[in-house]
Amino acid sequence: IYKGVDYFTSSKKTSNKISIAVLSFDNIRELKEYNWLEERIARNLSFKLGELSEIRTIDRLQILNKLGEIDPDKASVMDYKINQIAKNIDVDLILHGSFTIMDKDNIIEINAVLADINTAEQISLMLEQYPLDELSDIPSYINEKITLFIKSDQRFKQTLK
Repeated sequence: IYKGVDYFTSSKKTSNKISIAVLSFDNIRELKEYNWLEERIARNLSFKLGELSEIRTIDRLQILNKLGEIDPDKASVMDYKINQIAKNIDVDLILHGSFTIMDKDNIIEINAVLADINTAEQISLMLEQYPLDELSDIPSYINEKITLFIKSDQRFKQTLK
């Protein structure tokens, strides 16, 4: 009975879908008035990618639970976070990024990277700057850019039809 329960509660793959875990984007300058953007970008990306029937997005609560188990002294090291998530959650790709507010130029710079768990490859998705006065539209810009990349990249064409 125990093995049966273990089988049904494990996080093993249940489909041929590509699984993606989306992490919160880091606020590089740690400006408190922009902290809301960290989770907003990730939540919007998770929702948008979840609309693609060939992709399985990993539940954000599951990711946060696993991040809570990370050694606090190493929690800021992205490679460490990625390795811990890869060990504990059945995932193919981890989408992470950061943003920097450049006050003097009135610009926000967005960086997004896709980490392939199987090959350890870090795929740069975007490094772009936007006017700060378009801040409310930034999550949409990121969604469009990353979704287009996934739909057009050769790695995904085998799975995405």
